This record gives sequence, structure tokens and C-alpha cells, in this order.
Amino acid sequence: MIANSLKDEKVMKMIITSDTFFLQELIERGADVNGIYETGGVQMFPLANAYSVEKAELLISSGADLNKQNEKGQTALMLVNEPAVIEHLIKSGADCKILDSSGRNALFYHVNNLSVLKMLVWGGANPMVKDFAGISAYSLMSDDMKEAFKVMILELKELYNKLKENKKRKVA
Repeated sequence: MIANSLKDEKVMKMIITSDTFFLQELIERGADVNGIYETGGVQMFPLANAYSVEKAELLISSGADLNKQNEKGQTALMLVNEPAVIEHLIKSGADCKILDSSGRNALFYHVNNLSVLKMLVWGGANPMVKDFAGISAYSLMSDDMKEAFKVMILELKELYNKLKENKKRKVA
């Protein structure tokens, strides 16, 4: 099997940096879509480095674990920075509630991106979570982001209540 341990870092980097066609070929040749490699002192896995929806979908359809965690408990939702990929991961079933080894959910990793914060909260990430040091994602936001985040939470709450009310009407 290709790239099934930290020793296979070069192959893992090839998997991550290759185009989708070559990635498909590597997978067909037995590349481990859940393999772990170390880069910059952080253990990573292919889905955490999927910089396009196409790569993410290929990895997921090939068996990549949506909720795989590295030694720090970080998931792809925490490590990916591309909003479209994050949205795809959530729609594919990634768990927004997972906490890393510091007690932080994915919101902590995206405090400067309102659209990602919205996706994560709608996907189930708890905006009230405090890590083991007592810090919340909210406390890490800039003042402008805090204001925008409050408005977003109120909008999501209103939308949730409307959806809940519509569901009640359909049942009745």
C-alpha cells in the first residue's frame, strides 16, 4: 500500500500536490487516503489538504474519513482554509462538533471568515464552546468580526425558528 505511515511523506506530498487525474491514479495504485504524514511539525492527512472540491470529493468517494483527526485532534474542517471545500465537507457529513485536544472546535480555526463560521454553526458547531483554557472562538475575533458574528447568530436563529415553524405546519 502506498503512503500508509509517516515514512511515506514524499508519496503523501505527491498525493496532496498532484492534480486530480494523478491523484485518481495514485488512489487506484493503492495510495492510503487516510494516511498521515508530518509537515511543519503538524501531522496531516490528504483530506486536510484538499484545496479543491474536486480533490475532496475524490478522496471522500475513495474512502477518506471525514472526521479523521491528527495527533492534536484536528480534523479537515479545522485545517482546510478553502470555504468551498469546507462547505463540501459539511454537506458530505463531516462532524462540526468535534473538539481538538485543546477543547477547540472548528470555529476557533476560522475566526476571521464569517462565511465559514456561518457554515460551521449551521452544521452544528457550538459557538459557546470554550477551550480547556477558558477561551472562546468569539474572544479571538476582532471587534468588527464580533459584531458581524452576533448578527449572523441572530439571523441563523431566526431562520432556524422559521424552518421549525414550517415543519410544524406540515405535520399538522
